[in-house]
Amino acid sequence: MQVFFSQQIEATYLYLTEEEAKHCVQVLRKKQGDIINIIDGLGGFYKGEILKLHKKEVQIAILEQNLEPKLDFDIHIALAPPKQAEKFEWFLQKATEIGVSEITPIQSDRTERKKLRFDRMEKILISAIKQSKRARLPKLNEFTPFSKFLDMQLQGAKLIGHCECPPSEHLIHVCKKNDIFSERKITVLIGPEGDFTLQEVEKAKEKGFLEITFGEMRLKTETAGILACHSLHLLSQMEAYEKN
Repeated sequence: MQVFFSQQIEATYLYLTEEEAKHCVQVLRKKQGDIINIIDGLGGFYKGEILKLHKKEVQIAILEQNLEPKLDFDIHIALAPPKQAEKFEWFLQKATEIGVSEITPIQSDRTERKKLRFDRMEKILISAIKQSKRARLPKLNEFTPFSKFLDMQLQGAKLIGHCECPPSEHLIHVCKKNDIFSERKITVLIGPEGDFTLQEVEKAKEKGFLEITFGEMRLKTETAGILACHSLHLLSQMEAYEKN
């Protein structure tokens, strides 16, 4: 099923802007009267009929509208981007497909990447929700210094993954011991390719972050971010199953 993205909604009409319109008209050869599916990134699924076509804009009459249910909790991954841009882009895509709610790229002491292309990253997120047929676009925050991130008023449970000694408890044990899934939001800090410094870990602990590990494997930054997101979803589902 082909899905389009639009946030230009006026009463009973939707509009595909230039990039989506070009794909609709020139690539997929859609015609007036065709029925298409649209998501708005805010939880809305739409079915609509094409009324007017132009390579820079397509007008659609809304026929049906449904709302994607919200998850029981939100996952916020704060990750130091790897040096290679494509690795961070891969993380953005896969985390979105799995179901991340919010992403913050962070600048820690050992973060090698200094700049990010937010226009490109937004396109990757939109493409990922279309691919996975999700209706909610993750919130993408600005490139934030580590110390500034720690000073934010973060709600819910807060976790930091790292490989420094002494070894931390596994994510599974920390979640069970601290009843993590009773929170409405879970924030996970993932360090750069050289890991967080011990000083950064200590500062995070002072701000209420709980240390976690993903096991004995030493993972790449982007892999750790994906594993954190997937593991939290899986653990939450297992806990719900056990309660029932």
